[in-house]
Amino acid sequence: MLQSDCNSEGARLAGIAGVLTPGAIRGALVMFENPFGDPGSRRQLEDLRSLVVIDHFLTETAKAAQVVLPGATLVESEGTLVSFDRRVQAISRANQPVAILSTAEVIARLARGLGHPAGSTDPAQIRAELAGSLGLPADHLEGARDRRAAWPGRRDLDRPLHLRAIRLNSTATTADVHPYASLDAYLDRRLAEMKLPRP
Repeated sequence: MLQSDCNSEGARLAGIAGVLTPGAIRGALVMFENPFGDPGSRRQLEDLRSLVVIDHFLTETAKAAQVVLPGATLVESEGTLVSFDRRVQAISRANQPVAILSTAEVIARLARGLGHPAGSTDPAQIRAELAGSLGLPADHLEGARDRRAAWPGRRDLDRPLHLRAIRLNSTATTADVHPYASLDAYLDRRLAEMKLPRP
């Protein structure tokens, strides 16, 4: 789902261009997103028969799910991050995941359980497969990652980035951004949801 709170640029560069059509799906796997935090998205998705969430917070969406699987946080992950300006950056694991498994391993086990075994959970192999599926030489993506350069791709994507105006979902902005006016407010809310005292 390409919403105001997710990595739309990284998703677009990976070939995910469209938005889901509500009513056309009966089940969903939601990863690290909180569409149920937005009243409009909640109305569009409340008729799902099956909802599985991978996250490290008990969000409104996770509370509505039939199954919640653990996801590793950014500091528990190894891989690649694509920033809003299309820069490809390496991320290194600082801690082992609390849930023992990386997010890739959780997805691989879920896929295997559904009868569609995933390939490798090795981040380098996943990048090579992604590059190949997008028609990019794997070494071009690796080189961009090593240099923290822009995503290697078609010529029109390699032009300098010009920021353009975007329309934000005002409901999501009200529901998700306003209450978190500061990092402290965000932390307080998350700790309260998990019924943990503030350290």
